[in-house]
Amino acid sequence: MRADYIEVGGTRSFVLEEGSGQPVLCLHTAGQSGVQWRDVQPRLAALGYRVVVPDLPGHGRSEPAVGGPDRAPADARRPSGRARCAERPDRR
Repeated sequence: MRADYIEVGGTRSFVLEEGSGQPVLCLHTAGQSGVQWRDVQPRLAALGYRVVVPDLPGHGRSEPAVGGPDRAPADARRPSGRARCAERPDRR
């Protein structure tokens, strides 16, 4: 297993890599880190994959994103100020 920091968009990001072969990118869920893949990573590597597990910006051992996270609710970013839904055709 290799552990390293890489520069991405002006931010240092932590990445674990294990194995060789076809790459598999394992992304963690919000509020977590690459540790979430600790049991799966060696199994995938044993099957012949190159497993890449980054800590996303602001998570785990990675630095926060430049300018910080966008914390505005999705609805506030829409031009209308509210969520839009696709209209459903009338069913009769």
